Amino acid sequence: MGEDNEIFIQRGRTTMQRTGSVTRKVCTVTIVLFCAAVLCGGCAKRPVEMEKPAVEPVPQPSGTEVVVDARLRASNNDLEGAAAMLEELVGREAHDIEALRLLAGIYSTMGKQDASAAVWERIAMLDPADADAAYQVGTTLARAGDWQTLRSRMLATDAVGAADGRHYLLLGEADKELGYRDEAETYLKRAGELERARYLLGTLYYEQGKLQQARTAFENVIARNPGNYSALLHLGWIYYNGGAFDRALHHYRSAIKLKPDEPLARLSVAALHAEMKHPREAIDQYRTALSLRGIPRSERKKAFNSLSRLLVENGILSEAKPVIEEGLAEFPDSGGLYYQWGEALLKSGNTGEAREKFKTAAADPLWREIALRRLHSIK
Repeated sequence: MGEDNEIFIQRGRTTMQRTGSVTRKVCTVTIVLFCAAVLCGGCAKRPVEMEKPAVEPVPQPSGTEVVVDARLRASNNDLEGAAAMLEELVGREAHDIEALRLLAGIYSTMGKQDASAAVWERIAMLDPADADAAYQVGTTLARAGDWQTLRSRMLATDAVGAADGRHYLLLGEADKELGYRDEAETYLKRAGELERARYLLGTLYYEQGKLQQARTAFENVIARNPGNYSALLHLGWIYYNGGAFDRALHHYRSAIKLKPDEPLARLSVAALHAEMKHPREAIDQYRTALSLRGIPRSERKKAFNSLSRLLVENGILSEAKPVIEEGLAEFPDSGGLYYQWGEALLKSGNTGEAREKFKTAAADPLWREIALRRLHSIK
């Protein structure tokens, strides 16, 4: 029994030793595997992220599409929006003439005349044969009074075969302003029946004293446009100069109806009534004209002289004195007004003061001779 127990104990120890050894091996293997897992995990590549799909660029609208859209915006009064679209388009497509033409028109509608002119100049540089661009550039030069440059540009337009009546009108006007009268006449005739060309041709003949040709030109203008104020004034003067007072009066009155606040037609009617021996009508027209703005200073001085003369000659002395004094307040050196004052004083029987007024009138070189003659005639 004791021996058996010893054997059992011995076996137990052996078994425990074996079991401990196995356990240690298992632990060792487990630790090794864990460390390997940790090490391998630390060294392993991270999972590859999913690549984002490439973003396709949004295609820009074509020039035609932009122009169509801009026209639609402009028709809906979105001028700023239309202009912005076109500005972006011509910024990247500098040679898109259709877009440039539309942009120039929109700028003009917006009141941006300088910007519009710059765009038209750009078009003209891109295409020298563009008749519209040449004309628009020409009108800008005409407004600036740059007649020499205008003439050169219009001659160049004619040279490339792109000129029409509009360009000949501008060329004729430039030649007229530059004093090339024969060339001006030639080009204004080539402009055809354009109203301004006919009008300028009339003024050219008028300035040359070719009154019959001038009358024909102005009548052509009035036939097409009865509201041409300047043509009516010119025709009135031509008929007045020819002694056709009734015809002259008709044209002057038509001009007054068109522009009742313009003084020139009223001054012309006043002078005509005076010539026709209608003093009261002449006086009324002079008074009205002097109440209006815009009379050139030289014409205003003449109007005061004519009105005071009519009042004195027709014995309306109570009205003459305030008119003369008003005129002298503006034109203190006017010999004509002092002369009429002297006449009014003579009519009133005041000879002494009349002499003094005639002496003052004689200080004006324009009135010296007549004033001294009148002075010496006084008994």
